[in-house]
Amino acid sequence: MYLQNESYGDVTYFKRKTIAKFNTCYYCDQEVRRGVGFDKRQLDEVGPTCGCVSMTSFGHSGFTGAYTWADPDSEIVYVFLKT
Repeated sequence: MYLQNESYGDVTYFKRKTIAKFNTCYYCDQEVRRGVGFDKRQLDEVGPTCGCVSMTSFGHSGFTGAYTWADPDSEIVYVFLKT
């Protein structure tokens, strides 16, 4: 759904501009990689991603250790579950 900017199947869940607002790195120029709703790619050598994902990528790490990341440019989604 997030890779397609608003819908999954034939159902629209969000407006495209809502996804854009949540996925914007508003303070990257101040070295804060977080968006409103998602983490963004790391800005330095250390961070939540491998550094090989695009700046349009986004993700979230949960309290229980689950971790998800999506990159619309490469159309890759990955999910890590902690057992």
